[in-house]
Amino acid sequence: MSSKGNSKGKIPTELKVMERLTLVEQFIAKLKLDFDASGFRKSRIVENGIASGLAAIDKAVELIADEEFKDADTACKVAWLHAHFARGLFDAETTEHYLGEGVFLELGDLPDSEWRQFAAEELSELQEEIVNLRAEIKEQSNKSA
Repeated sequence: MSSKGNSKGKIPTELKVMERLTLVEQFIAKLKLDFDASGFRKSRIVENGIASGLAAIDKAVELIADEEFKDADTACKVAWLHAHFARGLFDAETTEHYLGEGVFLELGDLPDSEWRQFAAEELSELQEEIVNLRAEIKEQSNKSA
């Protein structure tokens, strides 16, 4: 089924998806060059982010070939997510390397149990903040109504 676009722009066109695909491919290629050229400890997390981004790009190409442009656009967005996360982490680790180990942040290869506990604690704090913000927004909207 061909999804060429509509008047509201909800379904991306083939051209728009191809543009996004090209941009994310270039972004990941630059990240991979930087990552491969770095002379310090290689991060498995960054490496996995690059690989996941490339896998999402491959999926997007398959979907474009099947003329499933909305799904291809989603795959491009997934590739961007992996690529931006990997780039951010790579940049942070590069900064840490230049500042000195342990000065900026520690994101080594911790056992899964430690990462799970850390992630659970962080997500719990974020959830609490979201609940508080929602309550604040609701309160403000009730005052203005």
